Amino acid sequence: MTQNEYDKWYRELNETQKEVTDEFLAWKEKASKGKDGYADIVITMINGKAEVAIREGEYISPFRGFQMSLKQNGRILSSCNWRCEDGVEKFPLMFDTKTFKSGKIAAGIFVRGETMKSPIILGCPDDFEPDAFYEVFVHAWGAEMGYLWEGDGKIQGLTRIDYLLSGNLGETQKVRCSNTFAAIKSSFHSQIALIWQLIPKSKPCSCK
Repeated sequence: MTQNEYDKWYRELNETQKEVTDEFLAWKEKASKGKDGYADIVITMINGKAEVAIREGEYISPFRGFQMSLKQNGRILSSCNWRCEDGVEKFPLMFDTKTFKSGKIAAGIFVRGETMKSPIILGCPDDFEPDAFYEVFVHAWGAEMGYLWEGDGKIQGLTRIDYLLSGNLGETQKVRCSNTFAAIKSSFHSQIALIWQLIPKSKPCSCK
């Protein structure tokens, strides 16, 4: 999108959409500067090659694949699947997260070329009330790590699980989570059934 195209698109937003867009872009800028508590999925240069990667503090890790599903009032609003073989130019998603001191995770989502007029923000306490009931599922994986975000973002924020790929998916080992395993098994259980089976089912995770 050129600057003129962006300016035209921005002018056509209403005041609420502009406020959400400004916050969404502010999160992305903070993530780009390595600010604590901010992460985004971004197209960036790694070793001279354009890659889709997660950027979190000083940590940048490229992805091999990505899945996203966004429901609005129980109906699919947007979904996308991407693999590195498709090329970075076809990667459609802008996705940022903010982790609050309480441990709650909020997310900003925008899908290019879809029916979404502006970004939406989920799980941001008291600041942004979504215009509908949304449910989101995001799954991204690289050569060594995989990441899951899931939830409606309204009560407890989003749930995040990071998992380590040890050799192959059959040897997956959980390395970090937020909230509880019960939350990740909620609205999109059918979509994450495979990953759920691969994560060791020991005691419920207590990390915050």
